[in-house]
Amino acid sequence: AIRPLVALICMPAGPLRTMMERFCREQGFSAEILLWPLFEGQMLTAGVMGIIPRLRYLLVTPALLNALTWDELKAVLAHEIGHVKKKHLLLYVFLFLGFSIFAGATAEPLPFFILGSDWFYRMVDRLRVAPEAVLAVLLALPVLLLMLLYFRYLFGYFIRNFERQADLHVFKALGDSSGLISSFEKIAVLGGNIRDQKSWHHFGIGERIDFLQACERDRTHIRRHDRKVAFSLLLYFLVVAGIVGVLGAMDFRKLPAGAEIRYIEAVVAHKVRQGTEDGLLFLLLGDLLQEKKMEA
Repeated sequence: AIRPLVALICMPAGPLRTMMERFCREQGFSAEILLWPLFEGQMLTAGVMGIIPRLRYLLVTPALLNALTWDELKAVLAHEIGHVKKKHLLLYVFLFLGFSIFAGATAEPLPFFILGSDWFYRMVDRLRVAPEAVLAVLLALPVLLLMLLYFRYLFGYFIRNFERQADLHVFKALGDSSGLISSFEKIAVLGGNIRDQKSWHHFGIGERIDFLQACERDRTHIRRHDRKVAFSLLLYFLVVAGIVGVLGAMDFRKLPAGAEIRYIEAVVAHKVRQGTEDGLLFLLLGDLLQEKKMEA
């Protein structure tokens, strides 16, 4: 039998589950609590998934439950609840949809730009490969590059700052960040001294602790960070709306004059060079050359 790599398990009834459920209710939050045996349950992490309350799940690994005190676990729960309170799960959906819009803005005009460019036909002649193969590669590479840049930098920027926002929710839920700082310190040590380790999708544990301590000294950092996230989202949605507006107003479906004939000629010429007994290809190539006043 083939078993799934990670099988989520409903957390058994008991005093700890009862306390977790009571804390969630106090925070106006509801979710099914599941054990998350990631890497055989040895990972020290938690998560939340599900936009709709009735289909929402709070995931906690057994190792994390065993490592943290109740005060520390409450802080971790407050962090996950913060993701829901700040609508991060819904915003992730819009960020993924935003990539589709950016990809469309790149992919839609690209074929017409390539087929209308002299360098494309020089490349086909030099490489001696099928024009359609060259075109497919040239269409795919920009979208792949955009995907890498989008998720590494733009999506990464938002996910890091969403995590920080969720960290800051402990001040509202618990009044201070001592429990979360303590849990981070434990996770850093038990995870293999990863306090200073950087990540594209999270600030480092040390950075998160330093920011929480700064907020303990000056709570205005919390409001400033919320404003930073709100402004970043507003700017992002304005850019997306602008791209949608530009795409709707422009017509990229018209090739430059002669580009279509030139591409067909390149495809037919490549097939003829490969060797063919299909006389229709020679006839078509002759017609194309005649159309271009190249009877000779």
